[in-house]
Amino acid sequence: MKTNKITLYFFLVTSIVSFILCSFFYFFTKEKDSALKATIQTYRENSTKLITDKVYEDLLIDNLLEAQRKLSLLKENKIIDDYQIIKKDQLIKSELKYCEAIFFDKTLKTTLWGKVCIDFPQSFKENSLVNLKGVSLIFLFLMAFIVFLIIFLFKKITKINSELYIGIQRVLNPNEPYHFEESFWAPVLKELDKLVVLNKDAEKKLFDQKIEIEKIEMANQVAHDIRSPLAALDNIDLNKLPDATDSRLAKNAIKRLKGIADTLLEKGRINNSDGLSEANLSTLINNVIDSKTVEFINRKIECKITAEQCFANIHEIKFESILSNLITNAFEASDKNSLVRIESEVSNQNYIISIKDQGKGMPPELLSKLGMEKVTFDKNDGNGLGVFYAVQTINSWGGNVDIKSRLKIGTTIKITLPIFTRVNHHSLNVLVDNDELVCITWETKAKKAGVNLKTFRTSSEVFSNISQLPVDSTFYIDSELDDEKGEDIAEKLYNMGFLNLIMCTGHSKEKFAHLTFVKKIINKAPPF
Repeated sequence: MKTNKITLYFFLVTSIVSFILCSFFYFFTKEKDSALKATIQTYRENSTKLITDKVYEDLLIDNLLEAQRKLSLLKENKIIDDYQIIKKDQLIKSELKYCEAIFFDKTLKTTLWGKVCIDFPQSFKENSLVNLKGVSLIFLFLMAFIVFLIIFLFKKITKINSELYIGIQRVLNPNEPYHFEESFWAPVLKELDKLVVLNKDAEKKLFDQKIEIEKIEMANQVAHDIRSPLAALDNIDLNKLPDATDSRLAKNAIKRLKGIADTLLEKGRINNSDGLSEANLSTLINNVIDSKTVEFINRKIECKITAEQCFANIHEIKFESILSNLITNAFEASDKNSLVRIESEVSNQNYIISIKDQGKGMPPELLSKLGMEKVTFDKNDGNGLGVFYAVQTINSWGGNVDIKSRLKIGTTIKITLPIFTRVNHHSLNVLVDNDELVCITWETKAKKAGVNLKTFRTSSEVFSNISQLPVDSTFYIDSELDDEKGEDIAEKLYNMGFLNLIMCTGHSKEKFAHLTFVKKIINKAPPF
């Protein structure tokens, strides 16, 4: 419908323009025709007078033979087409076109002698009149043909452009299939499709680089901060600890922490999955609330925390830091007499924490940037890192942060985290890892938590003792072992009937996505 309207408008405009041009050309030709005729008429009259003057004296003395001789020469030379001499006593009438009178008294022109009448051949200028009219007809014909041609081609071009428009829309919307080979613009659209893909990849790389830069900045800060307590630990004589195992574990742990700090400073990288463990969310939340109650002793705070013992796979220190920062923001955004409400609930295997304030709120344009950029609002000493870090970290744990705010009404922040099943303390837990420090750490933590744990350093140790392991045992298997890959061990165990298989590794979860028989991917921190 839209294309038909465009075609109609184009036809009307073309017709109007053509009519104006043709009219202009017609009047221009007509004016030139009149001017040319007037010019020729003047030329004839002046030429007649000039020729008559040449024979004037001969005619006054009745030397007609000389006059006729001169006029004959002009006729022979095709200057004139014909001539006629008419005396006064004869009938003064001529069929020739141009006549000039001859007077005895040339000055007063009262005594007429006669007339000399001549005619001229067709000149180039007279022929040009015919040519000018012919050109006019040709011009009108060409204009009509061009208008027809334009209308015909316009329909074709409109159809081609329509195909281009549809093709671009579908290239930009990858959800709709599009067959490039059916389009006139197939080569162009294919190149455009490549550019769109490259642009999306470039945007993703830029976003990843931005996140990486934030990680580097945070890594440097964390590495710098942990060096001070490590320096203090170096001054402690760990050999005085009563338990030799605790002493060895503490020395190895401090050595490992120093190595981590040096690595962070050198590479400037941090992995949010490091240090994750199954933590009791209610306990952590109550710890933070107790701290904030003391910090903001004169402020109103209302808490409604569920009594359910819910566990999530998170980093405890980071979680407490994030929650503490968000509660502090709520107090700072509110006046001293307003209320800050903290609630939690369990829904669909998710733990939901709500922080509500009655503060100044945030404008919509700022709200849309939270979690994507470091932004701050009406806070002189704010750097915008707190909320950004909270969103990125919670997302890396498989959770979500939802922020709603209205100016002069307040802000509500909801943190949603998936809940994980706790380790069964009564069934046997098996750790397969060749790192001595990891094994000692797990054994120590299991002893304190009352967890039944066995540790193996190699796959051969596992399968040589397999008959002693209950079928409901939970296996925590490292990926990088000396004699065999952890994934292969897990597959063998699965084929033998062991179903509670967990990869315990520092690699990303995506690396093990194809292992459908593995229940979970965790880091090397003890889950108990």
